[in-house]
Amino acid sequence: MRPHLFFHGSLRLVKLGLSSAFILLSSQMVPDTFQPLFLYQAQAQVTYDVSPYANVLKSYVDAQGQVNYKALQRNAGDLIRYTQTLARLSPKTYQSWGDTEKIAFWINAYNALTLKSIVENYPVSSIKKISGVWNRKTHQIMGKAMTLDDIEHKVLRQEFKEPRIHMALVCASKGCPPLLNQPYTASALNTRFKGRTQAFVSDPSKFRIDRNQQTVYLSSLFKWYGQDFEAQYGNKAFKGSDKERAVLKYLSPFLGRDGQYLQQANYRIRYLPYDWNLNQQ
Repeated sequence: MRPHLFFHGSLRLVKLGLSSAFILLSSQMVPDTFQPLFLYQAQAQVTYDVSPYANVLKSYVDAQGQVNYKALQRNAGDLIRYTQTLARLSPKTYQSWGDTEKIAFWINAYNALTLKSIVENYPVSSIKKISGVWNRKTHQIMGKAMTLDDIEHKVLRQEFKEPRIHMALVCASKGCPPLLNQPYTASALNTRFKGRTQAFVSDPSKFRIDRNQQTVYLSSLFKWYGQDFEAQYGNKAFKGSDKERAVLKYLSPFLGRDGQYLQQANYRIRYLPYDWNLNQQ
């Protein structure tokens, strides 16, 4: 395993009087104000504890899902502790969980590691300014190096076939669903998916209907991932392509009378531009 530590000074490895503990010191990753130090024993197993991440969300994410990255950068201890837990979690413990618990775990991991990626590079106007943030930068999870793309595309999308993850994964951008200011849990997963979807379609920058123009505007998120909804929500009752009909069927219960309009009216579908500006307060 390789921990992520930060310290002002030259890059060097400091060997401690512990068989498997070490500290990596680097000045290249973040400003001087962000210098939490930690160490761990690489072979140790820990109980998965989401409470540090819960503290981060409660302290630095508002009700609209916007993040105070400046303050989080100054006080990143809980975020670091949570990412340590991800790194040291035993695969045996993970395999003992049910699917809903695993999905909640991976959503929390993705969102927390996205926060960490922003904090390491803040100030930054957009996550897209960080080279390789999705497909090259790796994070330790259960002793394995994984990218954010690995989490989303190789684990969540491939292993669980749960399209509602797209209402929960947050890429630190205003075009994303709003970041929930508490962790996802197995017991509340369905409730959280519903709440995030309702918040998403209530934002006219992500979904809206212009009846005068007979046009339904969808987030580009559904252009990219709409096919994930087809297996569960495929139908012939709505307009559009197979993936668009599936997306509209999924969204319609959250739309009140507009849900009926989508089944009965003639309309065209257009995609809204995605806002990649940072989701900061």
